[in-house]
Amino acid sequence: MRTGFIICFLLTIFLNIEASEYYVDPSTGDDMNAGSMESPWKSVDHGLSILVPGDVLNLFAGIYQPMANIPGGAPGLPITIKSVNGEKAVVTGKSINNGIVITNDYVIIDGLEIGNVKNNGINIQANHITIRNCIIHDTGLAVKANTSYINHHILIEYCSLYNFSDIAIFPDAVDKLIIRNNVMYNGASVLMDPGGVQELLIENNFVINPKKKLGALKIRWGNIEDVTGPNCNGAVVRNNIFLEGNKYNLLLASANGAMVYNNVLINNLLNGGLEKGVVYMQQDPADINEGKPNGPNHNNVLINNIFQINGGDSNDWNHNALVEVREDMEDDILTNEFDYNFYSKSSGLLYIISGTASILENDVAGWGGQFDRHSIVGMDPELCVKDTLESPEDFMPNINSPVINKGRQLTVTVHSGNSNIIHVKDSRYFYSGHGMKSGDNIIIGNSDTATVINRDINENTITIDKMLTWEEGDSVSLVFSGSAPDIGAYENGMEKEIANAAGAEELFNLIHKNTGVSHTSEYSSQPMKFYLSQNYPNPFNPTTSINYTLRQNSRVELVVYNLLGKKVTTLVDMAQNAGSYQVTWDGTDMYGNNSASGVYFYKIVAGDFVDMKKMILIR
Repeated sequence: MRTGFIICFLLTIFLNIEASEYYVDPSTGDDMNAGSMESPWKSVDHGLSILVPGDVLNLFAGIYQPMANIPGGAPGLPITIKSVNGEKAVVTGKSINNGIVITNDYVIIDGLEIGNVKNNGINIQANHITIRNCIIHDTGLAVKANTSYINHHILIEYCSLYNFSDIAIFPDAVDKLIIRNNVMYNGASVLMDPGGVQELLIENNFVINPKKKLGALKIRWGNIEDVTGPNCNGAVVRNNIFLEGNKYNLLLASANGAMVYNNVLINNLLNGGLEKGVVYMQQDPADINEGKPNGPNHNNVLINNIFQINGGDSNDWNHNALVEVREDMEDDILTNEFDYNFYSKSSGLLYIISGTASILENDVAGWGGQFDRHSIVGMDPELCVKDTLESPEDFMPNINSPVINKGRQLTVTVHSGNSNIIHVKDSRYFYSGHGMKSGDNIIIGNSDTATVINRDINENTITIDKMLTWEEGDSVSLVFSGSAPDIGAYENGMEKEIANAAGAEELFNLIHKNTGVSHTSEYSSQPMKFYLSQNYPNPFNPTTSINYTLRQNSRVELVVYNLLGKKVTTLVDMAQNAGSYQVTWDGTDMYGNNSASGVYFYKIVAGDFVDMKKMILIR
């Protein structure tokens, strides 16, 4: 049994914690009721005063006042506040600074709409916090991890964030932060401004219209005293779409060791003053961090990215640079790597240093032709752009695209061996998930795929879930199809979870209507994809819900298995039409008996689509 499961089990027995589900309805509820689905409470505050670790507070559709005083959970027994079956529970208050303030550990916010609050949609001042399936809009900051508190294990996924006047996600001094599968639209700086964030993963987000201030993504060392420390070392930014910006899309300001690979930056019509490269690198000036020394900006890697239709109509080379490096970067320039990128239909120059004459590819002072020596310039990447976020083919290369098999393997092994711990040239490319998501699926040389369960960026080792044999110099990359990885966000022919965030399709239609982006490429509708979601809640007691989506009419079988692979029960066994479905497992077997606490697996077979996920039952 795993340590985490043992801890949860002991908490349940010795602390006499019995998880319960409660309900709130602001229209028909009464705080004298039992708090059940049939007899809900009226106020959230009343519910919060009763919750214990593991409890779930379900909110029926309605308007709710901003929330604070959320109690904390425990390992494996979080406090969960969520909407009832996707109903719209709206948290709002124009004169209130924060929609939700979280000051206790182990809390999940799921499926709420938070809007029209003064400063922050959600203000996090705690550890082990998950924000999932939420819609956050019309705020200053959508999500803030408070600078006065060192947070760790923060997960933000499947959310739609839009119409914010400042920054979508603002973390400072955060350890182990994951931002994935979100849609972000129409804000000053659409993604984030991480200062001193360690173990950062930003993946598979759809980011559009970063229209002011900082651009789409800013990685900097921030308000920390020790600028010689890791400073975002090992931050991974991958598989994101940055679309329709009008300032730089990626700012590396005194960043150290950011790994930016396999992203797409498209339709960024810069056309402005200096400091407007698609990628802009600088040391933090004194007016950002007054009285503190400039941080370094070195050891950053940008590979396998697509830059398409970037640059404005100005003839000034300073205005439309694709990659711009300020002159105060001279000492750091040799430590940064740009390679295997793809530049298409762009009016700007490939590379400049501000304050000097323009510098083109293979003519970078001091680089001796090292800059993007394997880049592709001037061709059309032929992306399969669609008008729905539900399709796995969104921004995937067409079958004849020149980006297919043109990317670089991420790293290589440094010696031969047989072990589950592998010494590689650079382990910063990979992510273990830190218990918030599955670790990266990778392939080493010609070996079978393996899952990363740990990485050490100081020793440059990765630990995987099995023993493998490899030779010195074997390639190590995320799983790909073909002879080499593709350039860009999505590998041709490989399905990904592509921004199927809360309200994503509705929001995407709004994005296209407001920006006219649908006129820049060939757009056509696609049906939804096959998809099996993670059960929720997880761990659970005694019931949990499982959602799945069918791209086409299919015969569906959904079965629960125990840890030994023995069938426990069948949840679905029938033909179903294309669409989205939800089923509930009550923790009983096929004979109606209660299943014991432990790890279980659920597997779906729908035509050629097969997927399986793990869940934990705690009684």
